[in-house]
Amino acid sequence: MDEFFEIKATQKDSNLFLKLYFCKNDQKICIVDNISDIKTLNTLREKIKKSIDNAFLRGEKFFLEFEKNKQETSEQDDPSKIWKKMAAMEDDEMISYFNSLPEEMRKKVSSYVFSTVNMFKGKGLIFATCFNQQNSLIEKD
Repeated sequence: MDEFFEIKATQKDSNLFLKLYFCKNDQKICIVDNISDIKTLNTLREKIKKSIDNAFLRGEKFFLEFEKNKQETSEQDDPSKIWKKMAAMEDDEMISYFNSLPEEMRKKVSSYVFSTVNMFKGKGLIFATCFNQQNSLIEKD
């Protein structure tokens, strides 16, 4: 792996000064100059370590949130999981929830319900008797 940082030393009169560069590809960007003693160098090192650790922790949070959202999205796209959620709701809540889904998802859920759910009792009966195939909505009189 290439080095991300480079230090260059220059001598001015009887003093030594360091410059810290960030390196990417063939480019170098000076991020700190005039480091004039070991104490300043060590303080800078600790600040950079802490900053890098914090950046990586934020990066981990982004990945964790991304994975969580990806899992929730895949669960939301699964008609069987949507039906399971709907079957646990009160009737009016179930109807409102179903009708709020995008039309394409309503079609997928209705296809799932009509092919796998018992239409003679419970939520399946309500779904079957109130479902309007033309607009893919549940319409309760």
